[in-house]
Amino acid sequence: MAQRRNATADGQDFKDVAMDFLQNAQASQWQELVRTPAVARYVQRLLIARVKRDRGLAAAVALCAITGSTPRTLGSARRVLEETPRKEDTYADVPKTPPDEEAPASPPRKLRRRLRFKQRGGSSLQLTSSRQTSLGGLNLDLAICVLGFLDVRAKLATLSCASTGLREALQQRAAWEPLEVDQALCRSLLRLLKERDPLGYFAEERQRVKSRFPRGFFEVRQLDIVLMDPERVEQPVSDTEDEAPRPLPALIPDPLDELLKRMKNYFPRAEEVIVRNIEDYRMDYRFVELRCGDLQAFGFVELAHLGVTYQLKAFRAHPPQQVDCQAVARLNLLRVRAAQVPLAPTTLSEREALFLLEHLSAFKNGDDFCLAHSVYRSVPSHTVRKKYKQVVDSLRRRFPKHFPENAKVN
Repeated sequence: MAQRRNATADGQDFKDVAMDFLQNAQASQWQELVRTPAVARYVQRLLIARVKRDRGLAAAVALCAITGSTPRTLGSARRVLEETPRKEDTYADVPKTPPDEEAPASPPRKLRRRLRFKQRGGSSLQLTSSRQTSLGGLNLDLAICVLGFLDVRAKLATLSCASTGLREALQQRAAWEPLEVDQALCRSLLRLLKERDPLGYFAEERQRVKSRFPRGFFEVRQLDIVLMDPERVEQPVSDTEDEAPRPLPALIPDPLDELLKRMKNYFPRAEEVIVRNIEDYRMDYRFVELRCGDLQAFGFVELAHLGVTYQLKAFRAHPPQQVDCQAVARLNLLRVRAAQVPLAPTTLSEREALFLLEHLSAFKNGDDFCLAHSVYRSVPSHTVRKKYKQVVDSLRRRFPKHFPENAKVN
């Protein structure tokens, strides 16, 4: 050590002393070294040049700039950056060192185009692009959360003028969840479907229609739709002698039918479905087929009559109401008395009890099921027992506690 001090005093080369210090320096000594103005300016220039080429080092420095702390590992820096909104021009506030005070440094080595592409296409690039800012200073997850508060019409209107990041957010299912479609939007949607996919059967036409919408639009799990009012077909009356038939516009006289024949293919992941404004006379004779067909995989189904229209609820993962035939028989008796019809001898099976629990305006009197809002409309009981067999067997396997054996009526 004395020899090194003598060498320093004699003006000899400081190279050995500096190398020994750098190889054995502790954390506190590094901090003191960086505080030296000449060393700090030189380290700054080297880091700036290196960060431009090394995205891994850029991630570590950016983490320190954002959080004010130094990560232990580069992996921890990447994990934190995934959850941190990107800041534009992170090094804009770094003061530049005057040229006369800069230490000499060799210019950065030029990289070949292929090598530069490999460095930019690594895991760090995938990390930053997956969380790229898509709405102002928000990252992708926060942008999706904000879009969830907008209505469907506003989201569709922003597609034509949205930025790349915002369009990426609208491609995600969570940006459309829940999908609430009002009457005006339902009319536009059903007309487009009828024009582009009139039969709802061919896959090519279906894919062509889906390509006009963001991917997440048809991947929603919660669908709440208010059906448009039916459009009546009226023959045009002409005062001229020209009796040649004129083409009629593409009207939608049955919105429920247009929706049902496309529900399975256009919204295959729907778990919670609510359909409002259903014409009662169109649903009165169709509910049994609908429940035992398209809605067979849904655990909870409820059809309620609201004034002059129906409201249908279907939840795939929810269990049905407990099928207690004795309790349902008492409920059915109350419905018969409320309808003020002559009481006839009536028995209930397990399948018929489930039908009464799901159809809130139906009651059984004798051998037929009648409807409270129109007692002259009826459904044969043998049709309900036949159609509901597969539904009850499927629900019993999924929810055995809701079909107790001691609650049956012999």
